[in-house]
Order: sequence, then C-alpha cells, then structure tokens
Amino acid sequence: MWRSTVAGAGIFFLIALIWTGWDPMLAQMEVQQLGSEPSDWRAARARLLRRGRGAVLALRGSLGSTEASRRLRCAQSLGLLGEDEADEILMESLQASSDAEALMAMELIRELWNLRNGPPENEVKELLTEDTKRKESLDLALTQYYAWTGGYVARARRHLAEEEARLAVRDALSALLLEPEQFDALVILGRGYAKLGFSELGVDCLRQAVRINPRIEPDLAEELEALQEAARKERERRLRRRYQNLPLV
Repeated sequence: MWRSTVAGAGIFFLIALIWTGWDPMLAQMEVQQLGSEPSDWRAARARLLRRGRGAVLALRGSLGSTEASRRLRCAQSLGLLGEDEADEILMESLQASSDAEALMAMELIRELWNLRNGPPENEVKELLTEDTKRKESLDLALTQYYAWTGGYVARARRHLAEEEARLAVRDALSALLLEPEQFDALVILGRGYAKLGFSELGVDCLRQAVRINPRIEPDLAEELEALQEAARKERERRLRRRYQNLPLV
C-alpha cells in the first residue's frame, strides 16, 4: 500500500515539475525566434505574452544578446508584460551609432506605446487609423483605457490636423504625463504651441524630442528652423513693447 502511495506521490511530483518548467522551457525556444533570421517573430511574441510570468526569465536572459533584433524585441516583449527595464533599453538604443539598430528601436518603442495599456492588439490598428469614422471609437476607447499613451497621441495628431490646437496640446500633455519621453507627443505639443502663438515653447518641445530621438531630426530640421525664426521675432516684439513702455527720464 505504502509503495503505491509513494509511487503516486512521485508521479504527481514529476508531473508538477514538468508543468512548472514547461512554459519557461518553451519560452527559451520562442525567444530564439525573435532574432533576425527568417521567422514570424510577432507570432512568437504573442505566444510569449500568453505565457506571462513564465516567459520573463527567458526574455531577460536575451537582453545581453549581441544580436540587436533579438535584444530589442525581447525588451519590447518585457515592456508589454509590464517590466520596467524594457523602456530604458529601447530608449538607449535610439542613440545607437548604428542606423539599423536605432530605427528598429524607434519602431519597437512606438509599437510598445501603441499597445501597452490599450485595447486588444487586433483592435488597436483600426482605432489608430486617421479615418474620421474612427473618431467616436477612439474617444470611447480612451474613456475605458485611460492610461493608453498611443490613443492620446493619435487623438492629439487628429486634433492638430483639424486645427484644434488647444485640444491637441491637452492630449499631447496627457500622453507625456504617462510617458515623459514620448517624442511623438513632444513634436505634436510643439506644433500645438506654435499654432497658439507660443513659438518659444514650440522650439523647446521640438528640441527635446530631437534630444530623445536624434533620428527624427532630419524630418524636423526645416520646421525647427522656421519656428526658431518665429521665436526670435516674437522676442524682438516683446523687447520693443518693453522699451516703448519705459518712462522717459
């Protein structure tokens, strides 16, 4: 009798051991699919995310990989699982000397912001389109997913396109409250301030966006130069008004 009891307990223990190690073991295999070799890395990421905590150890183990694609995709996956170190790794890679690594980091951090704290992934792409029919859907989604950075940025961009600068500034600030290094929100904020007549604030926002992500500088160069000129004229007007109001002695 006691032998059968011991055998049953042993089998139960063995099954439990296999079960607890199953997710981490499979996660190790799936992490390899996040590399640059031909693979459906998004499908591998989805499987890792479904494993939750069971995937964290495997993902962290590849953060030191010399292969940029695996390292950055692991960081993004950890970010989607709520791990704090992920954002820092991706943001640091925006400053990389390698254009390929920096551009990949930019794409992945944007996608992380779009997906994190938002609706299910299959709904996000549709909600973030600039189709005017999606306005009410996006507004409704933000009432439910109030910490969704990507939603605020998308709505801020829409407000700016519709010449609603104050609303664009409001949503851009909401996004920055959640993600202080959200460079796209900083660009929208700068443009919103410029439309409201605060050119100097606009220049500061664009410069900060470029400091965070140098890869956007070429796209902003002409705009930033024009805004700096507008800010210079704004300062000159203030100085003239100040001197005109000085008392004669």
